[in-house]
Amino acid sequence: MNVYVFVKRWGRKLAFSKRQQLVTVTLLLTTGLVLTQLVGGDWRYPMVAALSLATYLFAAVGLRKGLAGMEWVTLLTLPTLFTAAIALFYFLLPVVIVDVDIVTDPFLI
Repeated sequence: MNVYVFVKRWGRKLAFSKRQQLVTVTLLLTTGLVLTQLVGGDWRYPMVAALSLATYLFAAVGLRKGLAGMEWVTLLTLPTLFTAAIALFYFLLPVVIVDVDIVTDPFLI
């Protein structure tokens, strides 16, 4: 492979469709949420803040064409605060949820 061709390809802009952007952002934020739960207590709040900031930035990038004026603040507040709330209270959910009816009732299987 020619070096010129490699450099020429490297200079191209990445163009994602809306669906690809949504999938990429979802995977990144899910990974961030899981990592937030795996770190120790000292790093949890900085990770929640970083995850909330990342949510704001990803939502702003995804909606950049339709936002104007105060919409940059008002429309992006809800996903940012929702992500922060989920990250802060996610550890309260049970680790394994097993439905007792499925385990004990052989006719449901």
